[in-house]
Amino acid sequence: MKIIVGLSNAITREDIEAYIKSGAEEFFVGYIPFEWLSQYGWEACNRRSSPNENYTSIDELADVVDIVRKNGKKIFLCLNEHEYTFKQITLFIKTLKNIDSIQFDAYIVSNLAMMLQMRKNGIDKTINLSIGAGCNNISTILFYKENIDNIGRVILPRWLTIKEIEDIAKEAGEHEIKLEAFGAAGPCVFNDEYCFTWHSASTGPFCASRVFKHKNVTPILPGNNWKTEISKNILGSYLEKKLRLNNILSQDQQKRLKKSEEEIEKFKTDKKVLVKDFWLRQNLIRCGLCAFHKFREWGIDAVKIPFRGTNIALEDKLEIIKIAKNIIDKDAAPEYCQELLGSPVFCAGDHCYYNYPEGKEL
Repeated sequence: MKIIVGLSNAITREDIEAYIKSGAEEFFVGYIPFEWLSQYGWEACNRRSSPNENYTSIDELADVVDIVRKNGKKIFLCLNEHEYTFKQITLFIKTLKNIDSIQFDAYIVSNLAMMLQMRKNGIDKTINLSIGAGCNNISTILFYKENIDNIGRVILPRWLTIKEIEDIAKEAGEHEIKLEAFGAAGPCVFNDEYCFTWHSASTGPFCASRVFKHKNVTPILPGNNWKTEISKNILGSYLEKKLRLNNILSQDQQKRLKKSEEEIEKFKTDKKVLVKDFWLRQNLIRCGLCAFHKFREWGIDAVKIPFRGTNIALEDKLEIIKIAKNIIDKDAAPEYCQELLGSPVFCAGDHCYYNYPEGKEL
């Protein structure tokens, strides 16, 4: 099972080689062509719109691909915005032809129309289905496989439970379909694949925390009271779900860790644990490392640690990759993973990516 890492545009050759030495085997990047910038500014074309999250120079894009491939690793290009107008698709078809000489191993794509136009225009590069493609079940995956040639891998949506992933993985294996799952970082506030709000560098993603403060809704959405009401409704339902989820997760994880509430409280006063807990919250945010041994058992091909565009220090990124690689190599059970992380507080809180209780309506 491979580790795939996102790269920002400030990455150096030495940084990439350090990632590889730490255990990363695959990478993905974003690219915004000048023609897109001139027409749409920093509005997103791949779910990431900040300047440091994308390359804008073909030469620099070619250089980073060359570095990765010379180290014997794979690299993918993100084209995974959920919706494009036909004009935008046409622009990107032109862009892909302009960068055809750059040896990407695959394109990560969400939008079905984009995929169909790529094939119609002779672009036969392998397509990895992004989470935005909404592959929540095997039927959806088979639909793409039957209608789009050369599907390389399916990236599973963030909100799937362990049981749902297991069910999909078993059937995917029968059809020789490769899967990728998230290993860390923050999940989407909404169900990512059904979110059609903007990810803009000028205002930030719609789901950024400030949009959930009533007093800030009007400045963000001027002149449209109906949008304000929608935002308030989103706030209410989101917080209600979040509180219910946190309560269930906290109880469930404490039971799994075999720690009483009194023991958990004791850990919260341990200064060493608190320091480690803070580091994990800042850098892992949400953690799926405990699920890796199951992912290996089910034949998951890769786990993603995004990093692209984050302000996490390089040494911290390398440490996370090393931890993930250690767990994969040892095929370690959750107990080993939790001991390695060293923070029962973190592992007993609401920071678990996949420990959603089965059979409960959240």
